[in-house]
Amino acid sequence: MRKIEMMLGTVSRTMDIYRIKLRLLKGDFEMEADVTKVDKPQLVMLKNPHYKNLLAKYPHLKGVTMDDADDKACLPVHLNLGNSECCRISTTEPQRVGREWDPVASYTKFGWTITSPDQELDATNMLLTQTSIIDYEELCKLDVLGLADTHTGDQSIMYKEFKEQLRRSEEGWYETGLPWRGNHPPLPNNKEVCTDWLVWCGS
Repeated sequence: MRKIEMMLGTVSRTMDIYRIKLRLLKGDFEMEADVTKVDKPQLVMLKNPHYKNLLAKYPHLKGVTMDDADDKACLPVHLNLGNSECCRISTTEPQRVGREWDPVASYTKFGWTITSPDQELDATNMLLTQTSIIDYEELCKLDVLGLADTHTGDQSIMYKEFKEQLRRSEEGWYETGLPWRGNHPPLPNNKEVCTDWLVWCGS
């Protein structure tokens, strides 16, 4: 069971956790890590930084070597490492830092990494747009991460009835009927227990 932070709060889901081994292609370093699989071919797409051009442009990056020479416009991210894993691959090699907003190179046990190759976002040119409630709800769904709920059997019927009965009042409240399993046997009314309790209190 893991907690997932979403836009509208925190949800808990049972998720498969896999123990994987990360190994350096050119060297003998390796480490194990626990990862969670999501049903997405890639987690996010990033703009290609074109490392070859960066290394040629900035003098403070002299001596930094990058194996990634892909020329695609965008590159996929298939694995995200947490802070604890990043600490495990850090080294004592000093960072290569240039002027403000220049890219910063850090040497890890898996080789060089380059970060922050651009200026901070200019907030004065930002535009605010209004999205529909459908767009907003899509952003809050678990299937954004490939973790959508699956409804089978009675759960599917109950979920469908819940959505069909969902209404929004003039005051802005959401109203719906209580979920009820139609083929469930009658529940006990506990009348005898209540009667005995009243008799005991009266005595």
